[in-house]
Amino acid sequence: MTWPLLLTPILPLLALVPGGKWALPLVAPLTLWPAFRGRVKAEDYSRAWTLGIVWACLLSLGVIVLVLWLPEAARAGILHGETYRQEMFGWISTGIGRENDPAGFIP
Repeated sequence: MTWPLLLTPILPLLALVPGGKWALPLVAPLTLWPAFRGRVKAEDYSRAWTLGIVWACLLSLGVIVLVLWLPEAARAGILHGETYRQEMFGWISTGIGRENDPAGFIP
């Protein structure tokens, strides 16, 4: 049952509704779960991994489109989105960031 995966790119639109900041991280994995669970139960780990990568790419695509078309809505509606954007742009410009220090990056 992989059809729910096709809904993934539109999920970032949840950022436009009240409470969407929390809805996106809670709802997004549900589009992957049925197919992923089935593949893991069948011990088809390579297909489960592929589904996970496809899901991540589709979700990224949706977020990128939202940011390009409605940057203010994305800034306000994606949980920690603006903080992450600032951190990543700082890392790109200086090469200094939490990712350089595992103790600061890994929870």
